[in-house]
Amino acid sequence: MNKNFILDLTVNTTNPINNKEFLWVSYNINNSTAKKYEKSYWMTLEKKCLSLFGINGYDLQTGAWFCLISAHLYSWEGLAVASWKFADTFVKQKQCWPPLTASQMRTNTLIWYIKNVIPAMQMLSDDPKTDSSLRLLEDSLALLTEFENNLFSGGGGISAVLSELKREKKSEIEKKFPFLSESGKHVANNIPGKNNSHYVNNLKSKNIYCNMIAFISGVLMTLFINYLGQPEVALEFKRVIPDAFLTEMLVNYSGCSEYTSDQTDSWTRLRKKMDGFEETLNTIEKNRGYITISKLKTIVHDMKNTLLEYPPSLNIRLSNLYNNEYTDKEDIKRELESIRSDINKYKCQSAELKLKNERLLKENKDGQKSTNLKS
Repeated sequence: MNKNFILDLTVNTTNPINNKEFLWVSYNINNSTAKKYEKSYWMTLEKKCLSLFGINGYDLQTGAWFCLISAHLYSWEGLAVASWKFADTFVKQKQCWPPLTASQMRTNTLIWYIKNVIPAMQMLSDDPKTDSSLRLLEDSLALLTEFENNLFSGGGGISAVLSELKREKKSEIEKKFPFLSESGKHVANNIPGKNNSHYVNNLKSKNIYCNMIAFISGVLMTLFINYLGQPEVALEFKRVIPDAFLTEMLVNYSGCSEYTSDQTDSWTRLRKKMDGFEETLNTIEKNRGYITISKLKTIVHDMKNTLLEYPPSLNIRLSNLYNNEYTDKEDIKRELESIRSDINKYKCQSAELKLKNERLLKENKDGQKSTNLKS
C-alpha cells in the first residue's frame, strides 16, 4: 500500500453515482459472497478504488469500502492507514461527498463502516500488529466515536474496539517496561493471605473477561443494526413515529425510503384488454357481424404497447441472464443492479402487506373479544 498516496488525496465534492467504476465497486463489494475469500477479488476492488481516487479524488463512501479492502489485503497496517484517512476526512472535510449538509447519507456511510469494517477488524490475526499501526488506528476510532455515540446512546462497535485497543496498548507497555507495574506487584505481595501469582492470575482473568465482553458487545451491536434495518422493522417505526430521526435513518438503511407500491402493472392491464377483446368477439359472433383486419391490427398494437409499458417480470429477466441474452458486461451489470433494486422494492412491499395483514388480524381478534365480553 502506498501510504503517502492515500493520505495526500484531495477530496471529491461531487456525487460519483454516475461513475461506472463507482457502481461496479458498489455492487461487487456488497454481493458475490463466495468471491470474498479470494485475494484476487480484493485486489480487483482495490484497483478500482485507487482509479476512482486518482480521477475524482477521495469520497467518503469509496473510502469506507477501501477500509474493508485494505483490511483484507494489508491487515492492521492497511486498515489503520485507510481508517485514518476516512475518519480525518469524515470529521474535517465538510464538503467531501457526501457533504455535511447531506446528513443522512453521511450517517449511512458511517453505519456501513460499523456494520462491515468493525467485524472484519475483530477477525484479523494479532501477528502483523505494530505500535505505529495501532496508534494510528486508535486515533482514527477516537475521531469516529463521538459520531457513533450520537447515533447510538452508550456507543457501539467502534467504542468497544477502541477500548480493547487501549487495554492491549497498556498491556504491551507493561511487558516492555516491567518496572511500571512493580508497585502493583509489591502491593499484591503484601496483601495478607494472598500470594502474588494468584493475584496476577486474577488480573489476567479479568482482562480476558473484559476483552470477551467488548467483542460480544460489538457483535451484538452489529446484529442489532441488521435487525433494525429489516423492512418490517423500519416500516413499523415509520407508522408509529413517522417524523423521528431514528425512523428516517432506519427507512433509508432498509432501502425503503424511495419505495412506492405499484397499484397496477402491464400484465393486469393486458389481461383486462384481452377480456374486453374476447367479449367483443363473442358479441360479433352472436350478432353475426364482422371485424376488419385494420381493427384487429389496432387492437393487437394497443395490447403490445400495454405489455411493453413496464419491464418484464423478475423471473423472465433472470432467465434472460442465465440464457446469456446479454453479451455486453456493462449491460449485464446494469440489469443486475436493476434486478437488485426491484427485489428490494418487493421486500418493502411484502413487508408493508405483512404488517397491514397483522394489524387487520389483531383488530379482528380484539373485536371478537369485545363481542364475547358484551355477550
